[in-house]
Amino acid sequence: MRADKRKDTKEIKIRLNKYISNSGVCSRKEADDYILKGLVKVNNKIVKNLGTKVFIEDKVELRNKIVNRSFSEYILLNKPKGFVVSNQGGIKNNFLKSFLKINQFSKIIPLGDMGKSITGLIILTNDKELIKRLNRPECKINMIYQLTLNKKIGSKHILELKKGVVLDKKNFALKELDFVDDSDDKFVFGVRAFSIMPSMLIKLFKKLSYKVLKIDRVVFAGLTKKDLPRGSWRNLTSKEVGFLKML
Repeated sequence: MRADKRKDTKEIKIRLNKYISNSGVCSRKEADDYILKGLVKVNNKIVKNLGTKVFIEDKVELRNKIVNRSFSEYILLNKPKGFVVSNQGGIKNNFLKSFLKINQFSKIIPLGDMGKSITGLIILTNDKELIKRLNRPECKINMIYQLTLNKKIGSKHILELKKGVVLDKKNFALKELDFVDDSDDKFVFGVRAFSIMPSMLIKLFKKLSYKVLKIDRVVFAGLTKKDLPRGSWRNLTSKEVGFLKML
């Protein structure tokens, strides 16, 4: 399991009020009030400057009680085959368990689940508000998948998938569905859709009598697998996080 382009968190500085609010003890505004009242210490010294920034490894106290560190993490993982990525406990070969144990991230959850046979991009974060935002019915997340089917798909079914197929009383449509040019296999297709998870793709094709043999998510909301080999992960940039929060 590899990390790419990851900053050492010990080198990151954060505003003191954000440090305190991220711990969950209060809001940033309340943290500002505590700072001005002299109730906050950094490395055993009282701090009253609202613009103060601290290192993640600094000792911060509020009313003489240590503030536990808790920071938002946004991770892009290129999931390998043979593992499950799920927030549900007790699942054998759950990649998330090994990932958290090695990288020591707390309360990281995936945006959606991925079964053993599914590979590609998935976002992991402890930002519950972002998860909630991206899971809204009206949220349109552009996703591109590479699928391998058990047989060649007919033009009639391609049109049907683009028009929409009803599942669970909802209409699911694919924006694009084309053969992958650089593949010799005529059963490999590129699919573009909005906010359709892998499990739903499997159901869509199953309804039309096709079996999905492989699924690889190659694009997620503009994020790609460039310089991110399978099994590797990286932190999202502030610009990428900002874009996700605008969806």
